Amino acid sequence: MDGLEKRSSGGYDRAHNSQAKKSSAVRKLVSKIGSGAGSLIRWIAGSRLAQVMLIVLLLIGGGFGLYKIGYSRGEQAQKALDEKSRPKIPSRQSNSSSSPRPSSAITSYVGEITEISAAGLTVKTTDNATHKVSFGQSLVVTDVKGAKSDAKNLKKGQKIAVSGTDKDGELSATRIRIR
Repeated sequence: MDGLEKRSSGGYDRAHNSQAKKSSAVRKLVSKIGSGAGSLIRWIAGSRLAQVMLIVLLLIGGGFGLYKIGYSRGEQAQKALDEKSRPKIPSRQSNSSSSPRPSSAITSYVGEITEISAAGLTVKTTDNATHKVSFGQSLVVTDVKGAKSDAKNLKKGQKIAVSGTDKDGELSATRIRIR
C-alpha cells in the first residue's frame, strides 16, 4: 500500500502514522477556525474562480495601498515646494512711515500740464498740488496709443502720467504718457 508495509500486528509503520497525524492536525485546525472559514478555505482551494477573485482582491488592495502612500508623499513634497517658493517678506517695524525715504525713489504723478519749458514742466495733480518735473536724460514719451513721441509734442493743458526719480523735491522724469 503505497510503499508502506503492513506489520504482523496489523498496523502500519511510522510513516503512515505521521501522515495520519498531520491530516488530523489540519482537520482540527480547520474545525477550530470555524465551519464557515473552513468551508471558505475549501471553496478557495477547490475553485479556480475563487482563486482568481482572491488574487484580484489582493492586487486591488495592494494598488490602493500604493496609491495612498504615493498620494501622501506627493502632498508632503508639494507642501515643501510651497514653503520653498513662498517669498520671504521681511518683518515691518511698527512705525514704518517714520523711516526715511530713499533719496532716489521712483515717484509717479497723474495730472494736467500747467507750464512747459525746454528743461521741464509743472504738473497740477488731481488733488490740486503742483509738482516741478525736469526732463531726464533717458526720457521716453508715449502718446495715447502707446507709440513713442517726443517732448516737443507736450502742450499746456494736456493730461499726462509722469514717473521718474525724486531728487530734492523735483521729479527727474524717465517716462511721460499722454492721456
